[in-house]
Amino acid sequence: MCDNRYCKKEDDNMEPMKDGFIEDINLGDLELLSEQGSEFMVYNDDNKVYKIFKPNYKLEHKSIEELTYLAAIKTSRILMPASLITKNGELVGYSMQYIKNSSNILDVKMKKFINELTVITSDVELLSDLNVRLIDINRKNVVFNGKLYLIDPGNYYINYIKDLLVYLDYKELNELEKKNIIKLWNYNKFNRLIEELLFIANEKIDFYLLRKVIEFFEQKKQDNNWLLDITILQKYFDSELSIKESVNKFIKEYIKIDEEEKRFIMSLYAK
Repeated sequence: MCDNRYCKKEDDNMEPMKDGFIEDINLGDLELLSEQGSEFMVYNDDNKVYKIFKPNYKLEHKSIEELTYLAAIKTSRILMPASLITKNGELVGYSMQYIKNSSNILDVKMKKFINELTVITSDVELLSDLNVRLIDINRKNVVFNGKLYLIDPGNYYINYIKDLLVYLDYKELNELEKKNIIKLWNYNKFNRLIEELLFIANEKIDFYLLRKVIEFFEQKKQDNNWLLDITILQKYFDSELSIKESVNKFIKEYIKIDEEEKRFIMSLYAK
C-alpha cells in the first residue's frame, strides 16, 4: 500500500485505457438519455453512454490525468471511463459502458444480491488500494440488469493519504487505520449504499424502523469487529427469499418495536 496519489499495482489490475481519446463527437448522431443534474448532458448509442460536461460545470477534480487513471483500472461492477472525449484538446467528457435493461433488484433473491455485493466488494478493495475514494454512490447511480453496477465514475476522487489525514482530521486513528483510511471511507460509503438499496425503497419501512435497523447493523459491526454490512446479510437474512421478503422476515425476527418510542420518534419526524 502506498501513499502516492497515482500508485499503480505491479499486476494485471490496470491496463491502458481501452478506447483512448475521442476528438469531439457528433451529438446529433446520439440519443439524449438525460440532462438532469448539474454536471452532465448524457447521451447514448447502442453500446456506450457519453457524458458531456455542461458548459458552466467546474472540472475541479476531473482532469485528463485523473480520468485516464480511472479508465486504466480493471473493475467488474464499478464502471470506469472507457474513453475521454476532447474538443480542440480540451476535456469535454468521457464515455462508458451502457448498462441496459434495468430491473427491480428488490424482486431477486437475497442470495443473488449478496453474490453481487461480493463482486462489488472486490472492486471497492481494488479502488481503495489504488487511492480512489468513492464519493457520490447512491441508488440513483446504480443499475441492476441481472448484475449490479455502479455507474458514475466521475464522482470518485484520487487522494494522497497524507492529505486526507489533514483534511478529514482523523487524529484518533491508530497507524493501521491511517494506512487504511481510504478503504475505511469506501467501506462506509458502500455500507450506506447497501442500506439505501435494501430499506429506502421498501414501502413497509418507515423512519422509525429504518432507525432501528441501522442501530442493529451498527451494533453488530461494533460487537464483532465487522467492517461490512454484507456480513450481517449473510448471518441474519434468509438468502432463499426475495430481498423484500428477506428484509421483512429480518425485521420481524430481530427488530424490537417499542410502540411508545415509535410514536415519539415519528412525531419528531413529522415536524
